[in-house]
Amino acid sequence: MNRFGIQRPLSKKKCFLILSLLPLYFIVVGLFMQPVDQIFRGIVEIIREPDFLITDYFVIGGVGAAFINAGVLTLICIGIMYALDMNFDGHTVTSTCLMFGFSLFGKNLLNIWMILVGVFLYARYHKTTVKRYLYVGFYGTSLSPIVSQVMHIVDLPLPLRFLLCAATGIIIAAVKYPCAFFSQGLFSLQRRICRWNYCDRDRIHPEILWRNH
Repeated sequence: MNRFGIQRPLSKKKCFLILSLLPLYFIVVGLFMQPVDQIFRGIVEIIREPDFLITDYFVIGGVGAAFINAGVLTLICIGIMYALDMNFDGHTVTSTCLMFGFSLFGKNLLNIWMILVGVFLYARYHKTTVKRYLYVGFYGTSLSPIVSQVMHIVDLPLPLRFLLCAATGIIIAAVKYPCAFFSQGLFSLQRRICRWNYCDRDRIHPEILWRNH
């Protein structure tokens, strides 16, 4: 707050630090919920879990291991955004909260990376910065249980299963952004149709409505 009583906005660094308090809190809580040796075993069980349908990590690894898995993944998400010098906006908070929430029943310290690598390769292919696709990539990690399922449902040697998982994650990343862009276009078209229907119903000239919106 300056001498005129006007509160200054927080810097980007402070915003990311405040956002980091959420996962840090649950990591500390997780350390008190279980002994450390049980936490490590629980995280290993979480990583090894096939993640069929909705898998409750509280049941698989314990409350402490689930909290630490979610907290560490969320901190990694925040760290990547801060390292890439991304703007702090609504997508930052939304992707962080979704990362934490889904890390309690599907995402783990292993299965998200193939999708994020796919996002990086997608950006390199289009010769643009990864910051353009990162939020879509974070949202796309909600499909990361598919990577775990592929690892367990096929009866192949481990190296081949790993390559198949990598291909699955990269394909998810490659189709995620075009699908998101197409869905945004459909939503925009729907809004235009609704506006035209509103014009026709009330006999308002469309140019007047477009000018007012």
